[in-house]
Amino acid sequence: MQITLNNGIKVDFKIEIDNEGVSIKLTSCTLPEALRPKPKFREDMNVHLAVEELKNEYIDEATRRCKGMKGEQSRIAEMLGFKSYQAYRYWQKRQHNNNRKKEEN
Repeated sequence: MQITLNNGIKVDFKIEIDNEGVSIKLTSCTLPEALRPKPKFREDMNVHLAVEELKNEYIDEATRRCKGMKGEQSRIAEMLGFKSYQAYRYWQKRQHNNNRKKEEN
């Protein structure tokens, strides 16, 4: 089912009825352009640091979503768009080494 709220938010959901009762599951929610969060910009406008922060936010969110699941690291890698867990680990190792080199300079 889909409903549109007064403020323009579209909500998709399923209603399931079984022996235990009624459950409502949210499947998606779409915000109108006026309600979507605006991108945050760094005061210094340093795009390299901004990209680094964004990467970390994506890793943190994928880790949060997959926490406790079977094959957690593989699921994180898949969610982040890596072809395999090994490719994700290799990328992480390179990132760590690059950060260490930057700190040394």
